[in-house]
This record gives sequence, C-alpha cells and structure tokens, in this order.
Amino acid sequence: MKKRIVFIIVLTFLMISVFSINILNDTSYDESLIEFDIKPVQEVLLPERAILIDANITKDNEELKDADEVYFEIKGKGSNNHTEASAINLKNGTYRIQTMFPKSGEYYLRATVKDGDLIKTSSEIKINVDKA
Repeated sequence: MKKRIVFIIVLTFLMISVFSINILNDTSYDESLIEFDIKPVQEVLLPERAILIDANITKDNEELKDADEVYFEIKGKGSNNHTEASAINLKNGTYRIQTMFPKSGEYYLRATVKDGDLIKTSSEIKINVDKA
C-alpha cells in the first residue's frame, strides 16, 4: 500500500513537470502571421542612382516595430548571384535599405525577417530599373 501511494505521488509530479515544460516552450510564432509589403520609395528607378526600398512588415496584423534583423536579397534577371543589404528600422514597422543598381533592367528582391526564433522570407518581387 505504501509503495502504491509513493508511486502515485511520483507519477503525479512527473506528469505535472512534463505538462509545465510543454506550456513554457509553446511560445512559438506561426510564420504565416508575418506579412511583407515591399516597394521602392521613388516612383522612377534609375541606374547608378541611390534608391530607397521599404519593407512594411506586420505580425498578427500589427506593425512589427522591433524585429531583431531584417535584410534584403537583390539579384538581377538571369543571375544566380545576389547581394544582401541590412535594413534600417524606422521604428514604425517599416525597414529600409538604400541601394544602387548598376544598369537598367529587371531586378528581384525579397526580404527576410528574424524575430527571436522566427525567421521568415518574403516572396520575391520584381522591380524595373529604367534607362537614364
């Protein structure tokens, strides 16, 4: 009888411990709740000129104002190489880079956000850089 009571008490504490650990560790984000809106600030994009590109990022339909890191990947049409540019946090859910495109043509951009353990990359967008 005494062994049975000790066994039940030990089993109860073990179950409480396991459930407590699972509750504490279940603070993950659902990646699908992160959304990106990427667009150039200027309407006309010219080669060899400074161009500003913004990414407005929301999480759970609210502005993500304090991400750990946001960076952009940029590549030209038909190129396998890309460059990365770290974004500046404008503190309103907008993250900005300043870049320059060497020549006119199509370029593809995507942004990646790191927020705690979450890492999410946007879908690729296309921009056109016009001739000067």
